[in-house]
Amino acid sequence: MKLRAFLRHTQAAAVIAAAFVVGAPHAAEPPAIDATLATRAQRLKLASAPTWRKLLHIPSANPHRTRSEIADPAFFLSPRGDRDPQAELDATLAAFASHQLVGGEPAQCRFHARYEWLKAQRAFTAEEVHPVACPKLDAWLKAIDPGRIYVVFASNDLDAPATMFGHTLLRIDQKTEQPGARYLAYSVNYAAQTQGAQNVGYVLRGLTGQYIGYYSVDPYYEKIQSYQGYQHRDLWEYPVRLDAAQKRMLLWHLWELRNIGSPYYFFSRNCSYALLTLLNVVEPDADLTARFRSGLPFAHAIPIDTIRALRDAGLLDAPLYEPSMARRLGAHYRQLDPARRQWVRDYIEGHAPLPTPPTSTAARTALADAMDVAHDALYYRFQVDALPRAVGLPRDHALLVARSELDAPTDFQPLTPPATSPDNGHGSARLSIGWRASDGANSAVLRWRPAYHDTLDAAPGYLVGGELEFFDLGLLVNPHRVTLADFTLLNVQQLGLRDSLFHPWSWQIAAGARRYGLDGDRALPQSGLGGYIEGGPGLAWPVTDASQFFVFPIAAFDGNPSVRDSYALGGGLRTGIAAQGPRLSTQIEGEWLGKVAGGAIPLWRFKAGLQFAFTPDNGVRLQTSYGRQGGQSLATVQLLWQHYY
Repeated sequence: MKLRAFLRHTQAAAVIAAAFVVGAPHAAEPPAIDATLATRAQRLKLASAPTWRKLLHIPSANPHRTRSEIADPAFFLSPRGDRDPQAELDATLAAFASHQLVGGEPAQCRFHARYEWLKAQRAFTAEEVHPVACPKLDAWLKAIDPGRIYVVFASNDLDAPATMFGHTLLRIDQKTEQPGARYLAYSVNYAAQTQGAQNVGYVLRGLTGQYIGYYSVDPYYEKIQSYQGYQHRDLWEYPVRLDAAQKRMLLWHLWELRNIGSPYYFFSRNCSYALLTLLNVVEPDADLTARFRSGLPFAHAIPIDTIRALRDAGLLDAPLYEPSMARRLGAHYRQLDPARRQWVRDYIEGHAPLPTPPTSTAARTALADAMDVAHDALYYRFQVDALPRAVGLPRDHALLVARSELDAPTDFQPLTPPATSPDNGHGSARLSIGWRASDGANSAVLRWRPAYHDTLDAAPGYLVGGELEFFDLGLLVNPHRVTLADFTLLNVQQLGLRDSLFHPWSWQIAAGARRYGLDGDRALPQSGLGGYIEGGPGLAWPVTDASQFFVFPIAAFDGNPSVRDSYALGGGLRTGIAAQGPRLSTQIEGEWLGKVAGGAIPLWRFKAGLQFAFTPDNGVRLQTSYGRQGGQSLATVQLLWQHYY
């Protein structure tokens, strides 16, 4: 039965995929609208109705702001349709009444969500607009056969610029899908067409909207492989509360958007924002995108914040958790006894033969566990290019043959989901107020960070040990002046935790503006601001399930007129240990930087910090540091109240 279902699913997938690779529709000049239809539409005020504006992707409810977020002319029937909702309404009604063809199909079919909504608003009668058959649309809807719909959050991957904040997509189960089975489901994804680029130019183009984003519909299992894979990206699947009529409207509008491109911006009009605009159409009484269209210093839509917006609108149920393949592999490996773990490592390295099958049931089950882990570990090494396929494939083939002959079940304990889902973690933005003391001086501290998380922030719901911060701004305030203390444009720390099975690299990079050296720690800085960039590769190991030891060789460049030669290039080492609990986070680290070039002055410094979370969105942070540079020492204490939103 599963094979027949899979074959039917494969045929349906071909129908669905074909629908999303057709050429972009090009409409002829729209005919003149019938006066009766025009008068009725104006009397009903349809052009200013929230749903009509949402169907055209006009983001604001302000009647004087009518520019659509879609710039593709193929999405509009009027030449002025991208900026004039009344003109687009008139052109749409005229096209429906005249059976105008758009991209080889009747306008009623090409823009079927508009047709159904206008029909429900009684914008026309059946005599004025004769309904037509839509065989392509009907075949597409039959192939999808929508049942339950989920919003899926793929947790963030700091090793990939496009997914540092995570990713969202829709999962559409078929009505015949069995609970817990997902091989018949489809995904709805919105992504930039980047041709696989992953360099600095890729980031700059993504920040400035030079990529075009498109919706796509693909088998969900393909997305599981690409997003989950072996990169520790867990999936959180949130059921969406939609009735049958809302599901139909969602799919009708998705049909309208096929092969329609829009400028893609990494921070604002990204995958998550695009999915909100899609769901926005089925919620006439709510504007799901409003909070993401403005903000300082710019509008931004962080994927987990869009999940929270849907949750707060009452559209989501509690999520299902699906661990990544790498996380499952690690958990299964740790369940093996030490001797079996050693055999797995030796076998995948080619240092151990396949064992002779034991006779007892318990021993055969233990061997089956080890063989499954060895197979998954070999596949993992293929994926990360740590083992040549020419070497690993024969080894894996022999293992699979022996495993099939063993004919014994595995006995792994299921993984326990994290206690806190990502949407219940602290808010992405942070506002801090507090006090700093050094050298007998004191200053009030104000900080604001729109995104996202550092090591001392409350850990539940976030990537353990990782840091990702943008536009972190600090001010020092005292009776005499207000001083810009520092500005972090970007800070990323990826801790790839190493053990006897996994051997990833860690890395760290930060850039922005700061005072040079220890002066940046003072309550009353004495030097000027300058730009900086620092970072380097590193290594990290788990100490416990919730603590990590790390070491980073660091190179640091400061361009600052306050130092000799107006620049300083240093190199050194940063090492420390961090721990995250449900409420208390701590970190201790030491840093040494020597002179490489310019006006660099050797520095060493110790830091310690802790934060206690009273609630997920409120906590208190205490930080202290002591360092020495240029023959002078400095001790600093800082206390902050942290509010997340």
